Amino acid sequence: FNIREGLTRKDDKLPWRIMNECQKDLHGKMEKPIITQEQLDIWLDDYYELHGWDERGMPKKKTLDALNLSFALPQLSDAYSKCCPGKENVT
Repeated sequence: FNIREGLTRKDDKLPWRIMNECQKDLHGKMEKPIITQEQLDIWLDDYYELHGWDERGMPKKKTLDALNLSFALPQLSDAYSKCCPGKENVT
């Protein structure tokens, strides 16, 4: 559903407060924001790999095959071409 509606990696975000506001530690001292964009990018890479998705957050062909969802390839190919023109569709 998300891919069909055009959502990609750029839409995988955490709440603004977690990424930008300073937080108090256990002793009440103010600390820098909890999670940086660099940390989030690393976590997303790992999360996508564990789920069998590519770096854009879209399922790989072998993942769809393993889940018996190959019938969705035509729809996904259309979504790929809209979100990422010029890039290879299903890997």
